[in-house]
Parts: sequence; structure tokens; C-alpha cells
Amino acid sequence: MRNVCLGNDEPSEYSGAKQARKILEQAAALFASGTMNNEDKTTFMDEMTRLYLASKKNRRKW
Repeated sequence: MRNVCLGNDEPSEYSGAKQARKILEQAAALFASGTMNNEDKTTFMDEMTRLYLASKKNRRKW
């Protein structure tokens, strides 16, 4: 997995960045395992994108 910069050392940011790094590591391991076909990988990525876009939309409401 490439080195990804997420968050910083500020307490308010650190927990989310740490959790995001863990999710990325788990996704990388899952994709590398060969247990998912391409359709399942695409479905997974589509859902991650949907969640990301929904969170951006919800954040704008504040």
C-alpha cells in the first residue's frame, strides 16, 4: 500500500485518520487475497464512493 497522508496529530483529527488508515489496510489485504471477483470489487468501491459522497453532502448542511 502506498504511503497515504491522512489527518494529523491533532486529537480531534487523529482518531478518524487512524480508523481510515486501518480501513485502507484491510481493503488492500482483501483485494490482494484474491477472494473477490472484479464485480464484487467494483460493487465495494461503488459503495465506498456512495458513502463518501453522502458524507460530503450531509456535511454541507451544517
